[in-house]
Amino acid sequence: MEMMQPGWRDLVVAKQYLPSLTVTHAGITAAQGGLTGRPPSRAATFDNVWIAGDWVGPRGQLSDASAASASEAARLAADLAVRPHGRRAVSPTVRMAERAS
Repeated sequence: MEMMQPGWRDLVVAKQYLPSLTVTHAGITAAQGGLTGRPPSRAATFDNVWIAGDWVGPRGQLSDASAASASEAARLAADLAVRPHGRRAVSPTVRMAERAS
């Protein structure tokens, strides 16, 4: 972190360390569409809102899903930033989710 963002520790407002925190994730079920049943990174009702987290997108669980959905959200935001107004970026993940619904 220090290499990417030197001095970040000086800007920390609050810090919390929870070594015994129990972590669980949502059960992935066929009834919910499996991994593809989770919401896509692009918010359905807004062209300029993206989400990321361990419960988002069709890949991975916990940190894998968080990293994958963050990467997808960042790519969609960057793609939209270079497109003319009125055209929205649509990723393969969004297309899969739209076809499923």
